[in-house]
Amino acid sequence: MNAFNGNSTNGATLNGSSAGAELHGHIAVAASDAWSSSVIDDLEAERRRLELEIAEARELIARAESRNAERDADLRSMLRAELLASKETIAEMERKHEQDLAAIRESVRAEIEQIRAEHG
Repeated sequence: MNAFNGNSTNGATLNGSSAGAELHGHIAVAASDAWSSSVIDDLEAERRRLELEIAEARELIARAESRNAERDADLRSMLRAELLASKETIAEMERKHEQDLAAIRESVRAEIEQIRAEHG
C-alpha cells in the first residue's frame, strides 16, 4: 500500500484510517468530515471580510474615477476657455495688422500721388 490509500510507506495506517482493511474484496473507506464546523466558520468569516474589503476597494476606485472625471471636465473647460481667448486675441491682432497695412498703403498711395504731382 502507499500513502494515497491511507497507509504510510511503512505500512502503518494514517489517522485511524480503515484503508487497507478488506471488506468483501473491496478496500473499506471511512467517511469523515474533512472540515470541522469551526474551520468552516473561520473560512466563512474570512470570506465575508475579504468581500467587504473588495467592496471597499471598488468604492474607493469609483470615487477616484469620479474625481478624475470631474478634474478632467474642469481641465477641459479651462483649456477651451484659454483656446477661445487665444483665438480672440489672434483675431484682434489680425484686425489691427490689416488696419496697419491699410494705413501704410494709403500713406504710400498719397506719397506716390504727391511725387507725381511735383514731377508731373
